[in-house]
Amino acid sequence: MEAIVFGSGVTALTFINSLDREIVKIKYIIDNNPEKHHTKIQELTIYPVDRAKANDFDVVFLASFQSLSMMAQLLEMGIAYDKIIPVNHEEHTRALRENYQKVLNSAASSRRVSNRKKIALVNLNYSNYQGLALFRYMPLYIKEKYDVDLIDASNYAKLSEYDVICSSHFDGIYQEGFINIELWHGFPLKTMGLLSPSINDNQIKSQDQRSKNTALVMSYSHLYNTFFNACFPYRQNKYRITGMPRNDFLFEEDGKEKLESLFGISLRGSNVIFYLPTWREGKKRELDSSMNWDHIFGTVVQEESFTSILSDTNSILFVKLHPHEYRVYDKLGGTSNERIFYITDDMLSRAQVHLYELLNCADALITDYSSVAYDLLLKDIPLIYYIPDEIEYSNRRGFLIEPYSQMLPGPQVSDISMIGFHLHEYSKNKDYYRAERETVRDLIFKYKDNKASQRVWKEIDYYISQQNK
Repeated sequence: MEAIVFGSGVTALTFINSLDREIVKIKYIIDNNPEKHHTKIQELTIYPVDRAKANDFDVVFLASFQSLSMMAQLLEMGIAYDKIIPVNHEEHTRALRENYQKVLNSAASSRRVSNRKKIALVNLNYSNYQGLALFRYMPLYIKEKYDVDLIDASNYAKLSEYDVICSSHFDGIYQEGFINIELWHGFPLKTMGLLSPSINDNQIKSQDQRSKNTALVMSYSHLYNTFFNACFPYRQNKYRITGMPRNDFLFEEDGKEKLESLFGISLRGSNVIFYLPTWREGKKRELDSSMNWDHIFGTVVQEESFTSILSDTNSILFVKLHPHEYRVYDKLGGTSNERIFYITDDMLSRAQVHLYELLNCADALITDYSSVAYDLLLKDIPLIYYIPDEIEYSNRRGFLIEPYSQMLPGPQVSDISMIGFHLHEYSKNKDYYRAERETVRDLIFKYKDNKASQRVWKEIDYYISQQNK
């Protein structure tokens, strides 16, 4: 059998190494990244995709998570459908099924059986919403029993057509006739809601309305119930401890490949570090800090210093800023640093990849007050807290627990050079701050597995079933 491989990342290399080369002869590799063209891996030349027009092979193996778009390219070239073989065929089939179901649901919306509940999974971004994970990990019995749609900005206006609304940012319709399920978007550390310094009477009324018309609130643990309820009061019987669906993505193992595909780079042999600072400007334009985003680490000198740290530790940094903060940074020219890459909401949305699908390959996380750090405790990812605006942020926003440092299971620094020190410590000692991580993890999580979506669906199904009696 003569074959070619479409893709040159980790998945492709792993696949090529798994082949019996006496049975399969790999002729060459094709890839969309111009920087890889006419280079070699394992003595195989990488060509532009147009090379496949020669049709000089029996099969082409799609070795990337973007197999749907790759297949479309090949079909446009006239490559026969039965010659195109996705390596990750289960993921490929799942993506096809999602697309088919979305179109079929839309086409059949006016003919739906009246006694089937319609469930909306709101997913207005691919950074912190829970909807995508609930959709991806939907059990078969849910698909057979309900009409379920993923709701994004393109179809959000149709939200009122649904009976059940699963929200991550209070996105529901808080009136009689709707079943609202709140999942929120992270474990709370910062004050918010009724404990926010800027709370006003209208916001209090809104929370009263939400509380009255929310059926269930999904939770991490009893501690979550306490913290969340201090900010957004609900009756105790509305809480269900399930874990959060998006955390199920952390247990997948293809984050590095997806990063390679998104950015057209190779991460082979490199450490992957994420920098995810918390949002400092809320929906209502309140500023929690006057931190300067002209440079991601404060000044030009500090940013250059951090580049040296990345080089010394053979690391690549992926930065995800709040959209507003990214626009400020990008408007000033961003960076051309070969070791620093920016993940944007638009990028994730176009690829239909959730941020948490990337985080599963993290070797370390740099953050400040972001709840993402808590979620990564499920995978025991080393954490570094870079908090140069600690006093100002604490005064303006405040925390739900003091001293809040007890809830930060990693070194806390305000100087760039100390990040490098702690990265080196983590590389030398796998137990560095591990005890602290485990202590906080056990406080925050009742469940430490990848079954959160299943538990959430079970609770939703049970609630609806009880209402129908």
